[in-house]
Amino acid sequence: MAQVNCSECGKEISDKAEACPNCGAPMKWTSEFIGRPGSLSRLANIGCLTLVVGVAVFSLIIYLSG
Repeated sequence: MAQVNCSECGKEISDKAEACPNCGAPMKWTSEFIGRPGSLSRLANIGCLTLVVGVAVFSLIIYLSG
């Protein structure tokens, strides 16, 4: 569990918190959290890889059929 600073009051809070326990501000999921283990960036990488492989297979099929 990592500690991050609240965007409103600046106090350190858990990155798992839904809101700051000090001021009550909701956590804002910004690029500060992208790239951490378990983040959405891993899903984005899988999506990009799937797209690249799909385009390559489609291109190969077109090349072989023409």
